[in-house]
Amino acid sequence: MKTQFAMLALAASIISTPAMSADTLFEYYKTTARAKVDGVGKSEWESTTYREATPIHQSYNLSASGNGATSSMRYDLDYSPYDNGAVLRYSIDGEIQRDEESRASVDLGHGGAVNHKFRATNSGLLKVNFNIDTLLVDCPERAVCMSVDGEVTVTGNGYRETIKFTPKNGFKDGVSYLEIPVQEGKDYLVQFSSGNGTSGGSKTQSITAVYTVTWEAQYD
Repeated sequence: MKTQFAMLALAASIISTPAMSADTLFEYYKTTARAKVDGVGKSEWESTTYREATPIHQSYNLSASGNGATSSMRYDLDYSPYDNGAVLRYSIDGEIQRDEESRASVDLGHGGAVNHKFRATNSGLLKVNFNIDTLLVDCPERAVCMSVDGEVTVTGNGYRETIKFTPKNGFKDGVSYLEIPVQEGKDYLVQFSSGNGTSGGSKTQSITAVYTVTWEAQYD
């Protein structure tokens, strides 16, 4: 991430292979990333819906530089479903470097979402865990910096529960795990989302974040 590239954008790669999961109704994912200096650089955006459980890998490596400033973003979203659940890994490595005299306008941002809707094949519990694997933040005091907030919401059969995380405040109410009852034949939706950015005269800064979210229906 510390290596500087001028206007480098490696093409995104998607690997998708259907997996065995008879109760999946649909999957949806969206990924976005951008790195620009004075409006010149690269933005990426992808969105796809599947009607069966499908592994996903989306990766971007973007960089732009000019007028004494550099903006770079390394991005990975990996999603691996299995019979009754899934593992999601969201990884961001973003950086802005700026000379003291630089007046360049810098743009850096990311976004990601995964929705998984399924029909319970038995009764039991849906368990969700949000883990912070890596979090390194270098943000000058009183500066506007890019963040990597994360949210997971679970809904279905009258239930709605949410986990929220921000690098500044941690997990809301200290909650990083949740579970709700599931009933055979009922539909449930797990939604993960993250997204943030900074633009304009943003100061030198960096953030590295790796989050893992797991969910599983544990049937009786």
